[in-house]
Amino acid sequence: MGIQEKFENLLTHDRLSDRDRQFCQSLYDYYLRKKRLTAGRRRCLANLEAHYGSLPSEGLLEPELATRIRALLPKTQESSWDRGFSESILSQVESCRKLSDRQIEILAKIEERHSEAALETNRRWREAYTTDLSANAEVCARYYTASPPYFKELCNRILTQPNFIPTEKQYRGLCENKYAQKVLKAHFADPKYPAGSKVSLRASAPRRLVSLSGETHSLVEWGRSQRSANGFVLTVNAAPITTAAAGTKKYLVLFVGESIPLLVEERHLKRGRF
Repeated sequence: MGIQEKFENLLTHDRLSDRDRQFCQSLYDYYLRKKRLTAGRRRCLANLEAHYGSLPSEGLLEPELATRIRALLPKTQESSWDRGFSESILSQVESCRKLSDRQIEILAKIEERHSEAALETNRRWREAYTTDLSANAEVCARYYTASPPYFKELCNRILTQPNFIPTEKQYRGLCENKYAQKVLKAHFADPKYPAGSKVSLRASAPRRLVSLSGETHSLVEWGRSQRSANGFVLTVNAAPITTAAAGTKKYLVLFVGESIPLLVEERHLKRGRF
């Protein structure tokens, strides 16, 4: 049988997969141009002939495996990696190609992730996150956004995609480490100085504080002579916590004689005696 006839037999084979058809056509196109095949291309042609020559005239080599994959597909999320992998190996099985041990191992893991028990666990997690934990995630996401580079992509999704729900593992990594726990404790602690409280700046306050006018932030040099200034708390939790330490809740304070309020951490304030 001549080479051209071999190609024609393969390209008209009923069970030739789309991938193999494209590959076989590329080999054939090369042959038509060059009137010959390289040694490597000859081996590829021989492998295709051997594979498709050994296939049964109808049915699948592994029909039970195809049934498993078809049952799994509707459970996977559209456009997800699991869906793409499952579709790929189903095409492989339907073209009578055997799956590798590794592919079968991955298939089993995907089946486990989408079992009834796993789906129920996931449903409960989503409910718990939406009901009780999303506020924690937002506080920690704002902290890490202000203190890069950790969790950059995850924080961005939490803060910009209202319907995004992290996995339980992602949440624990973001919100249950020792730094995040300090941030959450400071954020949700009862304020020492509720809105309207009289406060004074401690001597230990930093030389520079952040002024806040509308949404515009800027650093203000706060001279030593002003460090005993008195003011009034306008807003509690006025900005995201940026330091994982005690007393880092941020207050917006308007000091007497000033026109623009300043952001001050709780640890740098004391009760005003004026």
